[in-house]
Amino acid sequence: MDGGVVCFLGVGIGRVGVDSARSRRRCRVLASGAPNRRAFKKQLEDGSTRLCFVGMSNCGKSFRSNQLRESRGFNMISVDEEIEEAILPELEALGYKGIEGMAQWMGFPYEDRFKKNEKKYLEIEERITASVDPEEGKNFVLDTTGSVIYMPRPVLQSLRDKFLVVHFLASDDMVSEMIENYFKTPKPVSWGDSYNQMDGEDGDKALRRCYPELLATRRKQYAQLAHVSIPAETSLSYDISCDDLLEITADLLSPCYKSGF
Repeated sequence: MDGGVVCFLGVGIGRVGVDSARSRRRCRVLASGAPNRRAFKKQLEDGSTRLCFVGMSNCGKSFRSNQLRESRGFNMISVDEEIEEAILPELEALGYKGIEGMAQWMGFPYEDRFKKNEKKYLEIEERITASVDPEEGKNFVLDTTGSVIYMPRPVLQSLRDKFLVVHFLASDDMVSEMIENYFKTPKPVSWGDSYNQMDGEDGDKALRRCYPELLATRRKQYAQLAHVSIPAETSLSYDISCDDLLEITADLLSPCYKSGF
């Protein structure tokens, strides 16, 4: 492991056990080769912690990233905010603003503008994500977009090499709520290969049929990318402090040094 950066390579995520009825709602990961818990805590002290939060929208990535910045002095990059800033001149020219404006700009996958705008969005996201270079001596958290899983494999491998990737895992109930909310208040969404329109099917019906599949696929891909997973009920809970979340993360790591990282 170079420069005290927390990482481990080539480790698949195992089943996540969640005891949501008990205090602190900890989860456990059945995976080998986890980073050293002691090293993680030392990195928090010496300013070399590198965290990367992944997961679906509204699962606490930005909430916890901002909390770490404000409460613990972490440096932070929000990829969503960086993308919006890069596209802002185009949004303003169209009279769009905010996340709703970004959704209007992106469009739906059955609309003519979607492919071009999705490609531009992902190219900007790749450039920002691949160029993240945390300042030495300062703890750092990367707040990724929901579409981080569509980045090229070298970019994803680089994230795993440089960061401890933490997945905020949406429950089935949360996913059901996300499906309902998407059609009430659309957000900009990259679809990957999850959208297809059948013969005679209109775009909206295809969207409603495919969106649950998109979320199910994404949830699996986040888990594959991440080193550890924490229930979104935990990451979103105001009863769990910033320090508690770091302690929960540390508890998911091996207490002993293991070779291979």
